[in-house]
Amino acid sequence: MTLHYERECAACFTGSPTHICSSDDFLPALMYVMVRARLPHLGAEIRFIADFCPQIQGSGRIDMMFTMLKSAYYQICRERHTN
Repeated sequence: MTLHYERECAACFTGSPTHICSSDDFLPALMYVMVRARLPHLGAEIRFIADFCPQIQGSGRIDMMFTMLKSAYYQICRERHTN
């Protein structure tokens, strides 16, 4: 089910359902969603997941998604402090 939505999202984003998006393609979209969501304690929640779910490390797709989340959060924090 999730893979279906990923492909549908990629088709809307790129115009082609067969285009394979890289992490560089999804990072700006993820950052936009995170900023619009206005999650007040996202940094604490990321640390909580990292501390209490060590099984995420090295678990393939979930590990990649969590790394993308941390990367997007880090970039948003950097941009917020430079502006």
